[in-house]
Amino acid sequence: MLVLVLVLGLFTFTNSISMVKQTEQQLGGVLQQNSEFVAQNIASWLNANLAIVISIAKTYKINDV
Repeated sequence: MLVLVLVLGLFTFTNSISMVKQTEQQLGGVLQQNSEFVAQNIASWLNANLAIVISIAKTYKINDV
């Protein structure tokens, strides 16, 4: 009976460690993907605003002031 309790305890402990490692890896992957997505959105927004500013600058005339 004692051997069974020890084996089950060891099995539970190793599974717990495995789940913690797996969860940390998955969380790291999700955070990395989210960071890349946010960075791409910011870059797209900045590029769009830059294109607007360039367009306005090209059509701007000194006499319009």
